[in-house]
Amino acid sequence: MNSIAKPSLNLMRAIPSVRLNCGCGCCGCGASWALSRKSNRSAGSGRSHGSKIKTTEVRLITQRLQQIEADLRAQTPLNYDLLLTIAQAYQSMRAIEPAIAAYGDILTLAQQEGNRDRELQTLEALAQLHLAWFDYASAANVYQQLLSLTPNDPVRRIQYLQQLAYSYQQGNQPQQAIDAQQQLVTVYEQQEQYIEIPPLKLAIGDSYIALNRPDLAAPSYQEAFGVSRSTQQYAYAADALQRLANLYQSIDRPGDALTVYQLLLDVHQQAYNTYGLMDTYDQIGQLHRSQGNQGQAIAAFQRGLSLAQELNYRTAYFTTQIQQINAPPTNPPQ
Repeated sequence: MNSIAKPSLNLMRAIPSVRLNCGCGCCGCGASWALSRKSNRSAGSGRSHGSKIKTTEVRLITQRLQQIEADLRAQTPLNYDLLLTIAQAYQSMRAIEPAIAAYGDILTLAQQEGNRDRELQTLEALAQLHLAWFDYASAANVYQQLLSLTPNDPVRRIQYLQQLAYSYQQGNQPQQAIDAQQQLVTVYEQQEQYIEIPPLKLAIGDSYIALNRPDLAAPSYQEAFGVSRSTQQYAYAADALQRLANLYQSIDRPGDALTVYQLLLDVHQQAYNTYGLMDTYDQIGQLHRSQGNQGQAIAAFQRGLSLAQELNYRTAYFTTQIQQINAPPTNPPQ
């Protein structure tokens, strides 16, 4: 589906057949051969976006590409396969403006001809180009176009919605990211791909936290827990409960946080996660201690200490917590 974004070496080797006046008084083959040779070489190293290609060589290749493109556009009919190759080569050279212009012409032709596959492939290439240049707003716009063209293609819609949500997240647009993720959840539900839903619900909850809407984040975390528990994805279930407990503590609802911690203990037990149990008892102890519930804090820390001894890990920490609570209060100096 994304093959259009990958430079074609076969087509690049065909570029020397496009003859240009190199200024040497000859036919131009030498200049074109040099371009093809350098482009072939850069196709391998250019995967790191040209970081290992000398700036002067990149400029030379880009200039030669522009010469070839000008000569190509003067021909009738225009060879769109070669224009595609030039667009891909521009992309390899990180020459974004001429690449976008070339892809735009290819897109226009595909739309005029009703060639839906080429239209989708060209839009995908444009979206990837925008993402590579951190132009998340433009990438999001292209993915919206792709979604409008594929209402009945769940495979493509999943891919486009994932990239759309990513573009919005990277572009610091959490509400738009939430909208895209909710659409993605709907597609997964329709396809009965329930195992894909928990990380999305977690991300939606995090976006609501960024929007300062804990009232909306909490249900999202709860839904992530519910789905992950039903699909026995214990890591996601634990993650959802941990975030929910943190949320309740942040809005001063310690009772609700303790209820969530009890659920978290059950999840860790089901997953045979001794370290998770130990850490949760630590958090329970700290919460009780902050609320002045010394006896309950000690009980939680003792359970944590027992698990720490099994793991031979953090025993000194839990011992210190218990000792600090049991220590008699010191009288202030008179």
